[in-house]
Amino acid sequence: MELDQTKSLAELTGVDWGPPPENVSTSVTSRHLWHRQPLKELPDAAVLRFVRSAIDLEFVIPLAVERLERNPELFGVLVSVLKANTYPWELQPLLVNRLRECVSSALSDLNHWDGDEKICAEASAHRAAICRSWAYFEVRLSKISWA
Repeated sequence: MELDQTKSLAELTGVDWGPPPENVSTSVTSRHLWHRQPLKELPDAAVLRFVRSAIDLEFVIPLAVERLERNPELFGVLVSVLKANTYPWELQPLLVNRLRECVSSALSDLNHWDGDEKICAEASAHRAAICRSWAYFEVRLSKISWA
């Protein structure tokens, strides 16, 4: 499915949450505003928040994978996508393959992180989170009855 990134999630889903309610957290306010923003203008933080919150995944997961293809160092987005167990991966085998390529790219990039001890520790932490999430992702996929 080609994603029309000139449209917002509100337009794509046909559900407009309206303006943010008064006296709510910054997080809720941001989600309401982002829900009305064209996909191409969403910051990576919005994509991450929607994936983690399992909001409109049928649109957000393909958007996230596209972003990961352009920037494999969006490690938080990658881990969150791998953990998105309510997304119907069995209906999207091409997207599964694209996501696997994103994992490979991210791990390859991490292998080139060098420098002081802090940078190496950060790379190791990212690598561990990605590998752990990827393993769970592949286990879930192995239990799917592919059509």
